[in-house]
Amino acid sequence: MSWSSLAERQRKLLTEYRALEFAGHVRTRLAKLAASKHAAQNAPHLFRKSIRTETSEVAYQYIDQPLAGLAGGIATASLTVQGLLDSRQRRLLDFTVSASGTTTTEATWVIAVHVNAKQDGAGACSHAHFHAHVGASMDEPPKVRVPLPDVAPPDLLDWVLTQVLPDWEPCPWP
Repeated sequence: MSWSSLAERQRKLLTEYRALEFAGHVRTRLAKLAASKHAAQNAPHLFRKSIRTETSEVAYQYIDQPLAGLAGGIATASLTVQGLLDSRQRRLLDFTVSASGTTTTEATWVIAVHVNAKQDGAGACSHAHFHAHVGASMDEPPKVRVPLPDVAPPDLLDWVLTQVLPDWEPCPWP
């Protein structure tokens, strides 16, 4: 697979993704988190909508909320989910899911997934539309971006959660 074909598939998914359903998809996952006692019972209601007055873009945010029932070796974890849609809520412009916290040895860690509709960086290899960051922090070098396949943005939330919640795996091995 070439980087340009991956970028094209990601661009196509962003164009075809039904952004109007975005908030519902994320809230469904947050409700599942709450039902499984990994998040507060009001988690779906904390995914709040706001309108950016200068652009009329629609922003959704669930910021730095604690997670429970963590995988071994993880002492603390919090989850952030952010989405930005165009003014008609037809196009997803930006999407971020991040989990961060400390390990049982008190080291910091972060896992972040970004979906960017605009082209950043030097190209599809160095800054893919869908990419992940994994490390001690978002600012500590090396700042590596790992390209991700073209999956629906809310499914990327599931991927992040599988990294910190042992029972979240949506596709267990047979």
